[in-house]
Amino acid sequence: MIRIRHTPNYAGVHISGDYSDFDELYEAVHRITRSHEEDDGYGQPRRRILGLFNELRQAQLGNRCFEAVPNGFSARNDLWLPVEHTDNNVYLKFEALWPEVLFASFALNDFIFHYMDGARVHSWDPWAAAVRKFQSAVASCLEETLSPNRYRQLRKYIDPHGLFAKTKYQNYLIQYIDRLNIHFLRLPPERRPENISIMAKRICELDSLYYDFRSDFIDLAEGLQVHVSELRYKENYPETIDW
Repeated sequence: MIRIRHTPNYAGVHISGDYSDFDELYEAVHRITRSHEEDDGYGQPRRRILGLFNELRQAQLGNRCFEAVPNGFSARNDLWLPVEHTDNNVYLKFEALWPEVLFASFALNDFIFHYMDGARVHSWDPWAAAVRKFQSAVASCLEETLSPNRYRQLRKYIDPHGLFAKTKYQNYLIQYIDRLNIHFLRLPPERRPENISIMAKRICELDSLYYDFRSDFIDLAEGLQVHVSELRYKENYPETIDW
């Protein structure tokens, strides 16, 4: 199963699972986010999400980390299961920043809605279920990381039928996530846990900060006569991240 745990300095999370877990999730995300329309307004969110989940493939290729996870076997099991076995399973693992994971988790609700709206998809669809399992792992990590009060406040953003519109992230300005990532990394580690719920609020509520930021980017793109997706956020990520 997919496991998600916060990193030591709360910059983000470790996402881990065995090879088949990663294979299933990688395929599920690609199926859920697939579009048959040339321009559906989800191009930038789709690429951002696929960029995060490309880390799954990199981990499978041996380009990331791994960890040994106890598999539950013990000496007592040997009495009734006389087969050779190891005590641990090998899990692949990679890191991701908190705002990045939150955005992917929330935006996937849009994609799941459109995917499930398809004529050939049923409510027990395995690919939608695989993505929901990932979202569930994110929710469990949030509950373990945040104080009970902050987690209660954040739960309203988890409910896809609550604050979410069915097209919430259509035409979303993805550079805003870069802004949130960089701002979050500048916080001292001890302040990051209390700001995770604030990052969720910024991503979900699309408040005046987002719309002002979006307006500035659109004006700049029009002035330069380029598509807004060609612009980059002006500030840079740190060269190294103390996870």
